[in-house]
Amino acid sequence: MGRIVDRQSATLVPLVPILGVLIGVALLSPPAALASEPLNFGSPTLIDAPSALAGADPLVSVSCPSSELCVAVDRDGYAVSSTDPGAVAPAWHAPQLIDLTSHLTSVSCPSSQLCVAVDFDGNAIISTDPAAADPVWSAPASIDEHWGLTSVSCPSTELCVAVDLDGNVVISTDPTASRPEWSAPSEIDHQESRDGSGSLHSVSCASADLCVAVDRYGNAVTSTDPSGPKPAWSAPVSIDGTDDLTSVSCPSSGLCVAVDASGRVVITSDPATTTPTWSAPAAIDGAGRLSSVSCPSSELCVAVDLDGNAALTADPAAITPSWSPPVRVDAVDGLRSISCATPALCVAVDLNGSAVTGGGVPAGSGSGAGAGTVVTSTTSTTIIAAPGTLTSLSSPTLSSVTAFGSVVPPVFAESVTVHVRYGTVTVRLNGTSTFVPLSEAGAGTGPGTGTGAGTGTGTGTGTGSGTGTGTGTGIGTGTGSGTGSGSVPVTGAGSTATTATIPNGSEVEATNGDVLITVATRTPGKTAIADVSGGRFRIVQERGGSGETHFVLTLPLTGCPRVSLPRGAAAIAARRHKHRSGPKSRHLWVYEKGGNWGTNGRYVSTSVEGTHWLTQDECVHSRVRVVSGKVAVRDLVRRRTRLLTAGQSYVAVRR
Repeated sequence: MGRIVDRQSATLVPLVPILGVLIGVALLSPPAALASEPLNFGSPTLIDAPSALAGADPLVSVSCPSSELCVAVDRDGYAVSSTDPGAVAPAWHAPQLIDLTSHLTSVSCPSSQLCVAVDFDGNAIISTDPAAADPVWSAPASIDEHWGLTSVSCPSTELCVAVDLDGNVVISTDPTASRPEWSAPSEIDHQESRDGSGSLHSVSCASADLCVAVDRYGNAVTSTDPSGPKPAWSAPVSIDGTDDLTSVSCPSSGLCVAVDASGRVVITSDPATTTPTWSAPAAIDGAGRLSSVSCPSSELCVAVDLDGNAALTADPAAITPSWSPPVRVDAVDGLRSISCATPALCVAVDLNGSAVTGGGVPAGSGSGAGAGTVVTSTTSTTIIAAPGTLTSLSSPTLSSVTAFGSVVPPVFAESVTVHVRYGTVTVRLNGTSTFVPLSEAGAGTGPGTGTGAGTGTGTGTGTGSGTGTGTGTGIGTGTGSGTGSGSVPVTGAGSTATTATIPNGSEVEATNGDVLITVATRTPGKTAIADVSGGRFRIVQERGGSGETHFVLTLPLTGCPRVSLPRGAAAIAARRHKHRSGPKSRHLWVYEKGGNWGTNGRYVSTSVEGTHWLTQDECVHSRVRVVSGKVAVRDLVRRRTRLLTAGQSYVAVRR
């Protein structure tokens, strides 16, 4: 087992009073670790806009092997790269779709000859020319039958290590091969006392002789032979109590730094030993939710949080490292990942699809483009935060997208608007039994008025009325003297760009697609929008209470025994299906920035406002995982509710 020693917490130094003093100190003192090239973070730059609805594409990971390459990936399967990230105005290539089937979670690039990305469905996507003008990426290849891959680390072109939410590791020693071989998933982190899952969040490999992974229970697992034929991993060692470790970075066999969701850091200077000595958790970010840490060497570590702050230390290997105060470097959105290619270049990405770059400027000068606010550690003067207009970035967000061309707007608790962002999507209108393309499902309730026969036209379902006879389909309105018509214009072409308004209670099949759902709220003229993908679900907006809209998971599961499910479970809609065969698990991603939303799984229900979360179902348990924001999870079996924040998960198990 590892030993815990007590490192003192970092001293936070006020910013403004020391500004003039620090410039003089930097000029008179001998050069320290960072004195020659402190970091100056510029304003956020939008780099990820694969569609006009760019606010739905949060970047989740970035990897910068050098000052000549950075690659970032988003949760919608896109990769975006720059071959001059250290330039005053870096050029980023247009986003490239590399994974249509799932959500990318992590990317690692050891050099310009290799980048490996992993997704939540257990796939790896690889490029051996990521620095090219038009990189070639492999098709997603399944490497983990347990899926839920959360992190990948490739210290060289001869080793890649990935971990998943079930505590497994998969390894390849030939990732650049035309058909790389990956080991079978091997469990290295099993927390029987919790929910039977290690929930590994992050892995960092310094070399072929050291890999360290951390989990959501405050544990670390270590291997000193990850490239061997049968890698040995230590038993999980508690290094952070019960807190949620979110990221780890190991630049060498002499340093590993991990951060948690409570703004704390834990450090070891001997990670490759049999019993590594980890420091006691030290608060460096107040109540901040640290999401990522990157240490390019023993002379710099930079940590970022989901509030857009960054904190750094120039002496992470010291007995008492000195961390700068957290400084806001991204006022637009939360920072999700950071990668430092060198002590003079760091790139962070946020949940709005933007990159924030920290580069070197002359020590203590604070001059040049985007010069920043000066903060300090005991060893050097460091420029970390950019001043000025961080709020000037203009980009669409989910909450601002409320209409799609001439489509009839949704009606509260009666209809919803569905817009297909990409992929194959079909719908089953409420009251019908067949799934059809959304382009065939739009239209209206055409009530005919007058003395003649009123007819309403469309291709969905509905009713029409008149004093004679009236028929109508879909949703819409129509009036006439003797003849009434109702229809909803459908914009776009085919299943890749379709929008229509459909009845409340309808079902959407988006297992291989992504849709935006717009609903009306109780406030006249106001709507709310959510991005939903990766599953089949029924849309139910409640007429009473807060008017919450629920996405009920409906994809039938294979092999589940006929058991009595708890009240509120995602069962009613599923029972309507004649065919009960399907996969062994189902899941649904939801991302939204306002409104009242929730999901219903087999054993859980959720209630949220302004967040990004995943709901997963299997026969005997349901899991909720939060990427950002807060989610209230109702355990339908134990009848209790737990509030989760970013990085946390909850599992409800059938009794």
